[in-house]
Parts: sequence; C-alpha cells; structure tokens
Amino acid sequence: MPVDFNIQTVRYIQTPIGGQTIQLGTAPPSNRRHEFYEFSYSDNNDQGYGELDFVRTPMGAEYNYRYELEGTGLAPNLAGTNQIAQENRIYRKTIVDDTSTPSTLEWDFQYDWSWTNITNPDVGIIFIILIQSTMLVATDMSKN
Repeated sequence: MPVDFNIQTVRYIQTPIGGQTIQLGTAPPSNRRHEFYEFSYSDNNDQGYGELDFVRTPMGAEYNYRYELEGTGLAPNLAGTNQIAQENRIYRKTIVDDTSTPSTLEWDFQYDWSWTNITNPDVGIIFIILIQSTMLVATDMSKN
C-alpha cells in the first residue's frame, strides 16, 4: 500500500558557473544541465519513504541509491516509524558515468546487528564488525 505523503525537497541546485538563474520551481533547460545538480527521492512510484535515491552532477555522473524497505509495500503503520527511520538502510549504490569513458560502478551492502559487509565495484569486500561500541574494519577479504 503506498504511503500518502507530500515532502518538501531540493530538486535542483545551480552552480556558480551558471548563467542566468532559472525561476524557482522550474526545471533547467536540457542545454543547461551542466550548470545544475539534480536530486530525486523515493516516493509512491518506487514504494519508498522519501529517501534520496538519485543525484546527477553537473558533469553528468548519476548516483542511484536503493533502500531495504523500498518496494516492500509496507505502509508506515506496518513498518513502523522506528523501522523506517533507523533500519531502512542502503543496500545498493550505483554510479553511472557516461561522460568520456562510459562506466558503471556498483556497491552492495549487507547488514546484521553487529556487522556490515560492503562489496565494492572491484568485488573487494569490506567487513566491519561492531563490538561494544568499538569498530574493527577488515578490508579486501576476498583477495589474497
């Protein structure tokens, strides 16, 4: 069930290199995209809870974020505000850079109550263990 909400967000930020400013609340013309950062947020279209899920930089790189509760269809009364605020963690980050040399980089995140496992684009693994408020980090566990 989608969540009925209306959130106030930042959609565009114009960089100082920009020429004439655009009117507040309007999208920049496509020929001036290089002057702006663009942001979007999860909403009813992807069954999200308002988290930042997309950033485009003035150079054209696109950052995409996916969250654990996205697409589950859990309404706030089923998921609970605590679960949405504290447990709806990023499970995938993707960067698409199609400027001079097209490339896609992807990170995957897995969590437990005492550890975080991050798989990097080169398939290297960062494993973080939390022990009584102390953090131990082991990196590149998949490599010799």
